[in-house]
Amino acid sequence: MATPVAPHPNQEAFTEGLIIVLQNWPVLKSAVDEEWGGPESREKQQWFIDTLVQYVGKEGSKLGAEDLESVMLQILQDEFNVTVDDDSVYALGKFILRMYHQCIKGDHSVVENLRREAETRRGTILNIAKREDEAGASEDDDGDDLTGSETDGSYDSDDSEDMDKA
Repeated sequence: MATPVAPHPNQEAFTEGLIIVLQNWPVLKSAVDEEWGGPESREKQQWFIDTLVQYVGKEGSKLGAEDLESVMLQILQDEFNVTVDDDSVYALGKFILRMYHQCIKGDHSVVENLRREAETRRGTILNIAKREDEAGASEDDDGDDLTGSETDGSYDSDDSEDMDKA
């Protein structure tokens, strides 16, 4: 019986980076959170990530940003009924390929930066939520309810520029 081979650390780093990027990409995050792909939107998100990992892993250095953009746009349209009319998918594809090329060379610095930023954002969101809970518990119950939150964890459009600097 053959023992399963563990993924290479470079592949693991690329996969982790891709997961962080796609789970925080506002287009996909909205599509999943709002279930634009139906009740199985979370499963479709995971399939999307797995598909891109396999596609980039198989095609590797033969891929251009336009190729990746085309695949991503097709999946968004087919699975989530989302059409993106700006260049954000191209920019994201370009970033993903740059991250891939760095990872296969053993340079995981972009992924490490993404991981730190994701942890910082998650910590900030949890701290804000905790403060809101504590403030709500200490106030008199006057019937006012908090119905919204600024802690949705989504990335601003300027974040793609931050990722390019990473």
